[in-house]
Amino acid sequence: MFTDLLKVIEGGMKSDTQKVINYSKKIADYYLENDQPNISKKINKIVSENNTRLTSLDSLTAKPFDQETRMEMVTVSIPQESSLKLVFNPIVEREIIYFIKSY
Repeated sequence: MFTDLLKVIEGGMKSDTQKVINYSKKIADYYLENDQPNISKKINKIVSENNTRLTSLDSLTAKPFDQETRMEMVTVSIPQESSLKLVFNPIVEREIIYFIKSY
């Protein structure tokens, strides 16, 4: 659990909100499993109150990782709205529009 605390601190220092949330939930689960539900509830409450944008990613909190290196095998990134207008070749733009409409 102490490594998880270090990961929360590291994520906070690097402004990596996703990392802070994931490891905070991992710590909350640890406290719940070790008969300390009050601490677990407080951690989960803090996480849910301070970051409502990522609450829909609960199913992605347990990311797969390599057993030997303990490195995550995937990276989840949250797309953000942009006011930039993308300019494509007309053929590419037509294919993108077709893909979006067919999906």
